[in-house]
Amino acid sequence: MTSSITEVMKIGSQAIYNCPDCGGGLWQKKEDELITYRCYIGHKYTESELVRQQDKKLETALWISVRMMEEKRNLLLKLCDQDRSKGFVKLSADYLQRALEYEQHIKTIRQLLFSLHDNLSPS
Repeated sequence: MTSSITEVMKIGSQAIYNCPDCGGGLWQKKEDELITYRCYIGHKYTESELVRQQDKKLETALWISVRMMEEKRNLLLKLCDQDRSKGFVKLSADYLQRALEYEQHIKTIRQLLFSLHDNLSPS
């Protein structure tokens, strides 16, 4: 349900958060003791729902980063092997160095993901 921006602004004050589903700005409204957030498109969240959705989106983004970095590392290793077989020692070493740097970044992000997962798991 899309609303006009004027209608949404009447709901409440603009929040500093973005909608985890569409990326649009959120407006905050206090109903009794419950604070809710709503975007221009119509996505609506309580504070706890917003936190859960942010957690999901953040985890997804980090796993996408891991996958993309692994692909980049693998391509760099392939180029390293190809250039080494052609006798391009310096270029091969440069590709290897970059691949090793990506490997460190991958490990760091994986550690962060597992740490976040452990902290989000119910005790």
